[in-house]
Amino acid sequence: MNSGWEERKQMPPVLLANKANAATIQLGANADSTTVQRAVDSSSHGGLKVSSLAGALFNHSDDKKGYQDIHCNFMTIHKQQIHGIKYHSQFPDTSNTQYQLHTYAAAELITFLDLYIGLLEDVRESKVKSATFNRVEENMHKVLQDPPTVTELAAITLYGMSISWLYLRTVCSDGSKVKNLLESDLIDLHC
Repeated sequence: MNSGWEERKQMPPVLLANKANAATIQLGANADSTTVQRAVDSSSHGGLKVSSLAGALFNHSDDKKGYQDIHCNFMTIHKQQIHGIKYHSQFPDTSNTQYQLHTYAAAELITFLDLYIGLLEDVRESKVKSATFNRVEENMHKVLQDPPTVTELAAITLYGMSISWLYLRTVCSDGSKVKNLLESDLIDLHC
């Protein structure tokens, strides 16, 4: 997707720089140009980066980091009130090695985009010391309002819905029988 933005001469998704890289990039013309370019090159952007960042923020593997409980409570209440959805599951675990989890994360973000922006703003407003975003929150808030990034999230979601999820449903077993990708019933699918 990155090369598509350049080929069409369109504005790419917003850059997601960590704190150190953001400070270097802000120096711009006042700093060594190779240092600034290195900071830009080591920073990433786009839908997959956003789904990874969202997974780390809303479903971190360490219970002391991230917003697991806040996310679950907020989404349960608001999805029920606004959409009539009674049950809310955890945000997809994008730190896991199952690749379709990024498509699930993109689908969750794109479907409930306004709720995720609202969740970030509620967290910011509930802070006792200072009502400001930390770097991860600031990046998430910024990208969820960035049209090219939202476009990539939509494209990832469409890919998941039309290809990835259907393929995995076909090749994964239901547990009653072990499937082998080279079995005769899957040969036609892969040819």
